[in-house]
Amino acid sequence: MTVRQQQMAKQAAESESVGSVRPGSREHLWAEYESAVRDWEKAGAAERAHFAAYEFATEIWEQKRAEEQATWRRSREAFEAWRDAADAESIERERTEVR
Repeated sequence: MTVRQQQMAKQAAESESVGSVRPGSREHLWAEYESAVRDWEKAGAAERAHFAAYEFATEIWEQKRAEEQATWRRSREAFEAWRDAADAESIERERTEVR
């Protein structure tokens, strides 16, 4: 459906909801106002839903990032412990060979 068709369908729906009220009358303008308020409320609800999804995704990303950093730190610490042990063995081996 094109934008023009959507606009025509919306106008038709609005004119049906207004009924036989004369366009431009106070009743017609009030119905237009109420329709605009409903559209605004829907847009606000959609925006709040998107923001809530964004906040949730941000929290999940931060948790996963913290997990990844903790895992990296543990692997780095394990590597350093292995390296220190290997260096200590190497130094001890050299001492025994020198004797």
